[in-house]
Amino acid sequence: MPTLRGKVSRSQFPAGRDGQALVLDTASPHGIAWRSGIDRLITDITPELSGSLDCNGFDLTDVGNIGFSAVTGTVAGIQNQNLLDKSAVETVAGAWTFGAALTVATPSAATDAASKGYVDTAVGATPLDRAWYHGNYTKLTSAYNTLAVNTNHWYTPPSWTVRDNENWSQAGGEFSYLGAFPASGTRKFLVSWALSAEGYANANYWNTKVRITKDTGSGHVLVPGSTVSSTWYGVVGIFSLIFNRADIAGSCIVSIASGDKIGLDWGLYCQNSSVATFNVPGWYTLDDGIIISITPVDINP
Repeated sequence: MPTLRGKVSRSQFPAGRDGQALVLDTASPHGIAWRSGIDRLITDITPELSGSLDCNGFDLTDVGNIGFSAVTGTVAGIQNQNLLDKSAVETVAGAWTFGAALTVATPSAATDAASKGYVDTAVGATPLDRAWYHGNYTKLTSAYNTLAVNTNHWYTPPSWTVRDNENWSQAGGEFSYLGAFPASGTRKFLVSWALSAEGYANANYWNTKVRITKDTGSGHVLVPGSTVSSTWYGVVGIFSLIFNRADIAGSCIVSIASGDKIGLDWGLYCQNSSVATFNVPGWYTLDDGIIISITPVDINP
């Protein structure tokens, strides 16, 4: 291999062509040779790698647009556009698992997620419990005389026979809810009833009624929409007595707060303009008499 001394001139190098680079080549007579290639990346404005690019722990900085094809690994999400915009409305098709607690806004739509604090406030610290009542009342033949016509005459069963019960009590014909109320202090129940009875009176156009009442501390009042009457036309007259068979049923939803009590009344009514009063010498229940069922209708308040 020649030794270069002093000023190096072009004649001291092997012949070459434009664009070639001088490289070490032990197989050449001079130990160096000209080869086609790129001596620096900045020389070629569209360089292409023939192998893997290793940044050796350094960063790529001031990079403009990058195009990818056949990308795998952790960068594939960028190529496949599986990214979320923090300020855009997007739909996530896959299932996500969060390793830490997720904070969400106060829900407003039916499908919104709810936080624990929101649920605790909405439902209350004490969950709604199981609660129901089922019982019946039977009455032997009794007389009700000198009753004014065109007037409702109501009677409250003094006690009921309990058939099934959970978190309800009954005393003196009144029903009280004993369970845990939600945070709002009220709970809704479906009250259903049925009556089967028979009686006879000395006047025509008389019937039997049933209603539900609620006492909030100042006496029982009618629960609107709960009154049901039997027909006064289905009668049979024998020896001046008008017999009437009553088979009626009804239901209503009652909102119960702590301390409220509900009751069931049955009544007699006569619509007869020819008399001022009427007598019912005999009235009695049939089959299971008057049946009442109380069932919760709310899961959340």
